[in-house]
Amino acid sequence: MDLPPPVSQKAYEKILRKINLASCEVADDSMKNAAKEEILASGSNEICVSGD
Repeated sequence: MDLPPPVSQKAYEKILRKINLASCEVADDSMKNAAKEEILASGSNEICVSGD
């Protein structure tokens, strides 16, 4: 069976940086949307967050 050569360390780290950037953007957008939804639902921007 002919397998392709392994990914180089440099290419691997570049891929990881792109994944990290994309996941951070998704997480930020998700948290912003959740905050907006809570503000609309409660009618106030005085929101308390618990980090248990």
